[in-house]
Amino acid sequence: MQTLGAFGGELSRPTSRSYGFGERLMKRGAMKAEMMVAESDAMPAPMAAASPVAAGLRAGSALSDDEGSPLVEPTARSNFADTAYWSATLVTDADGRVDLDIPMPENLTTWKIKSWSMGHGTIVGQGETEVITSKDLLFRMQAPRFFTERDEFVLSANVHNYLDAAKPVTVSIELGGETLTLLPDVSSSQVVEISAGGEQRIDWRVRAQHEGEAFITMKALTDVESDAMEMRYPVQVHGVPKTDSWSGIIRPNETRDEIVLDVPEQRRPEASQLTVRYSPSIATAMVDALPYLVN
Repeated sequence: MQTLGAFGGELSRPTSRSYGFGERLMKRGAMKAEMMVAESDAMPAPMAAASPVAAGLRAGSALSDDEGSPLVEPTARSNFADTAYWSATLVTDADGRVDLDIPMPENLTTWKIKSWSMGHGTIVGQGETEVITSKDLLFRMQAPRFFTERDEFVLSANVHNYLDAAKPVTVSIELGGETLTLLPDVSSSQVVEISAGGEQRIDWRVRAQHEGEAFITMKALTDVESDAMEMRYPVQVHGVPKTDSWSGIIRPNETRDEIVLDVPEQRRPEASQLTVRYSPSIATAMVDALPYLVN
């Protein structure tokens, strides 16, 4: 018996706490799912699939809070995907079971597991279930899809505390790539008190300095549970391609030592080009302009 299209994941927003996932989601860990198909000689019928098994994100301790307690230093989550796994053909054992070790993406969300099976003759079946990857302390990074140099904007971290007690949370941001910088009066780190089951938003005002790729790392640290995310965003050029045209006439009895052009100061020298065309008559100049008019 084979299962077709097994374990296709779909991304959706988390709806509840993790059931039995432990305190942490394991980075690069493997989530095992049993996909069991009951063989039957009777009529085709839907079959059971997938019972989720938990994972956990483990990290060592580093740093300390104001009371001297060590803070858990997390591994930054950066592997995000819309589909966790897809396989067109999986062969089961004699009992109709197949075990998979799947490195889960690091999205904290609800995943849907779907399977379809085909047996001897016309026996077919399908099944689906859901698993949740979650943590007891997590945050959601909020940022634009892209930045434009010279812009000022707000980056946010929405920190959620699902622990059993209130915790002082050290929230920080790190900007890499030399494209973004915090405004002068903005601190990169601050400590906030978040009640059990509560959440809080922390904002940073940022300016885009140069074009390129921005690396943003945010952390939320406590002495019990921590979370971190690393994302990359494009920083676009402030400006548009522009052509400045100039035309003039030099008569036979006129002498000029120079022609003055207005060159913009805020230009990209490596992308700037000066083109000079001259002709002895207006008719010749019109011929040169015809391809431009056609386009």
